Amino acid sequence: IFVDVLDARQKILLLADSPHPDLTALKQSINTNKNYEASIIFADQEPVNPDDYDFVILHQLPSRSHRINQLLTQFDEKKVPRLHIIGSQTNIGQLNQVQSILDIQPGGDQTNDVEGSLAKGFSLFTVDPNWQTEVARFPPLLSPFGEYKEGTNGQVFFYQRIGKIQTEYPLLLFGEQNGAKVGVLAG
Repeated sequence: IFVDVLDARQKILLLADSPHPDLTALKQSINTNKNYEASIIFADQEPVNPDDYDFVILHQLPSRSHRINQLLTQFDEKKVPRLHIIGSQTNIGQLNQVQSILDIQPGGDQTNDVEGSLAKGFSLFTVDPNWQTEVARFPPLLSPFGEYKEGTNGQVFFYQRIGKIQTEYPLLLFGEQNGAKVGVLAG
């Protein structure tokens, strides 16, 4: 009798502009689930083969020093789902060009400390009602200062709350672009 064990783990790529403590935290968190395997690659390292990954998290990419337009086109062609995490190195103009679910018109290089507020009517997946109280305990994120506009194919999961002021600016949203699922975390 032969037993052929297949590795059914989903491979997740954390593609980053540069080293950051959040990358290690994300990788460790993902790897605690036996069904996922995360790896970190920096944009200036070895070439990335989109066929090797089931999901990609783009940390502060595209950036001022790494445009990665060709790689994003390859991910689009393969319909690899992706999540953009915006940071201080993100080139917002290029980000607006490579995804269509969120448009940000930055107001300089300033940032806001923002917290998440669960959007009413979110329907892409169900959320435990107690989660809103948990989210209130999360530390704030740094989000680019500016005007935010949700794209027609995006659905907001969290809005930004700045101090005690509830805004209509998206913080985390999901959508679909060219047949691939896309998310943007604006912080």
